[in-house]
Amino acid sequence: MILIDGARKSVAKMKKGHWRSLSKNRRLVLDVCAISRRMPLFPAERNVDLSQVAQARSESPSRVSWAAIFTKAFALAAADQPQLRQTYYRLPWPHLYEHNHSVASIAMHRFDGEEDRLCWARIRRVEELTLAEIQRQLDDFKSQPIEVAFRSQYRLSRMPMPIRRLVWGLALNFSGRSRAKEVGTFSMSSVAGLGTYNRFHPTVLSSSLSYGPIDDDGNCLVTLICDHRVIDGYRAGICLQQIESMLAGPIAEELRQMAESAPAAARAA
Repeated sequence: MILIDGARKSVAKMKKGHWRSLSKNRRLVLDVCAISRRMPLFPAERNVDLSQVAQARSESPSRVSWAAIFTKAFALAAADQPQLRQTYYRLPWPHLYEHNHSVASIAMHRFDGEEDRLCWARIRRVEELTLAEIQRQLDDFKSQPIEVAFRSQYRLSRMPMPIRRLVWGLALNFSGRSRAKEVGTFSMSSVAGLGTYNRFHPTVLSSSLSYGPIDDDGNCLVTLICDHRVIDGYRAGICLQQIESMLAGPIAEELRQMAESAPAAARAA
């Protein structure tokens, strides 16, 4: 009771609230939310067994993040499941465009000294890259200045809303090739490192992946958010099965090969 009374007194002493202008970073987030609301999105979920890949990851002397692992697993699954590389277009008539390769758009938290920023790291032709190469690119996006690593997003955030929405419209609807290059073919967002689930988030792409914390048995809840105009529930379930197969198969094997090819000194360390 004493604590409650103290809290009430502290609140009473607080100054009045005040208006704050919308930061440039939040403008892009609002753009994504506005576009996402017009899409018929639905989530499909699966408990994925990560025990094999987790064991292989722990034995690898090179640091490979779960973000890199899931990014490549999705791209490998997309190579076999073309629906994960397709995009719906309304004009000039309703049709689908199928991309030849995967371009990942990975949500990344950055802090610029004043506020939290949500940025999107794009990695092209993910299925052709090694885990080490994917991790290297992710590290570059984390370490480089925001205006360098996310140059186009930084510039877009400084534009007024009508111009931003026009740029978004051109990037998403002008052509399939430019859409993949400028925005991506799939996105990924996860806060599993904080022990938190992010099971449904806005996206402007046909599919988006999210994964939660790994439990003591090596299981992890994986969520695939889909555009219903492109992917149905049955196909989403098949895609999640394929992602699990890629994690337990090629991904775990690549991690084991990284451990075997590492110098003896690195393995000992």
